[in-house]
Amino acid sequence: MDRTLRAQRLQAMGVTAQVVGDACVSGLSFDDADDAAAVLARLHEFPDVEAAALYRDNGARFATYQRAGSTRTDAWPETLPPGSPELRELSGDEAVVRLPVTYDDHLYGTIEVIASNEALDDEIRQFILTLVAIAVALIGASVAAAWFLSRRITRPIFQLADVARGVTTN
Repeated sequence: MDRTLRAQRLQAMGVTAQVVGDACVSGLSFDDADDAAAVLARLHEFPDVEAAALYRDNGARFATYQRAGSTRTDAWPETLPPGSPELRELSGDEAVVRLPVTYDDHLYGTIEVIASNEALDDEIRQFILTLVAIAVALIGASVAAAWFLSRRITRPIFQLADVARGVTTN
């Protein structure tokens, strides 16, 4: 389950990065860093997204976003090496996705999004607690059912034994 949640997390972040990257194409096309920064600023709607950076097709940093109050330091490199590969990675307390920004098969740049794994860790912890609670409830129900069934089965046997004892003593 843990791997599935992590894979879903990276997939959702990839979709977010792709959509935001698509929205930044006009800013990259018309060299409008303010427009691109405004698009990146909309990432504040996603509470787990800590920071994002947009790079031109030549690798030069174009625009950045950092969540207000974030403890993450803004340490984006000035340039990305040419041909930087796509990246989808969960490490420690962060998830990082880097994708090319393309439109009509033309590369406009690269977007990188970093999100906190705190929400994912909380979700995994909740699943584990839920599974433990279900296991305890099932064990309790099994013990109760076993006790009830054993009483139901043994009561007639004990009554039969009492009758047999009564017959043999008389």
